[in-house]
Amino acid sequence: MLLSIEQPRQQTRWHMTSDSLAPTQAIADSIGIEQARGDAPRVHPFADRPKTLAEAIRRINAGEEYQFKFPEFLDTFYGHVREGRLDAAQAAIDDEPPSMSDADDDAYIGATAEHLARRWCLSRIPAWTEHPSRFLHRPYFPRAGTGVRAIVLVESPLAFRRRLIFTEASPSRLERARMPRT
Repeated sequence: MLLSIEQPRQQTRWHMTSDSLAPTQAIADSIGIEQARGDAPRVHPFADRPKTLAEAIRRINAGEEYQFKFPEFLDTFYGHVREGRLDAAQAAIDDEPPSMSDADDDAYIGATAEHLARRWCLSRIPAWTEHPSRFLHRPYFPRAGTGVRAIVLVESPLAFRRRLIFTEASPSRLERARMPRT
C-alpha cells in the first residue's frame, strides 16, 4: 500500500517599510516595472516591447525571436493608431531598420513600413523604404502555395506588389488580434 503525504505549502511574504521601498520604486518606475507595496516587482507586459520597427529588427538581428519581436512591434504600432496617436505611429516606422542579411526579409520590412503608412494615412512614407535594398528582383510568394498564386498576384497590397512580394490582401504577418478597425 502506497501512502502519499503532502506537506502544506507555506507562503512567504516579505514586508517592506515605505522608506525601504522608495528607492526601489523610483528605479522600477523608470524602467516600466509595476510594484505594489509589499509585493514582488512585476514587469509591465508592454515594458519590453520594441517601440519602433528599427528597434525590433535590431533585436531580431541580436538573436531575439522574429516570431515574437515583429508582432510585438505591430501591437505597439496598432496601439498608437487605436489611441489616435498617428504622430507616434509615424515615429515608430521613421527610422531605418538595419539589414536583416536576407533580401526577402529586407524587402518585406520595407513593404511593411510603406504599407502601414499608406493603410493608416500617416503623414509620410519613410524615405528609407525606397532604397534599392528594400526591393526584390524576382517574385517572392511568402506562404502562398501554387494554387493561390493567381489570387495573391491580384490581392497583394501596393507596397508589397511594388517589391514583387505577393501575399494576401491583408498580409497575415501584419494582422494582429488588437489591430484597430477602420
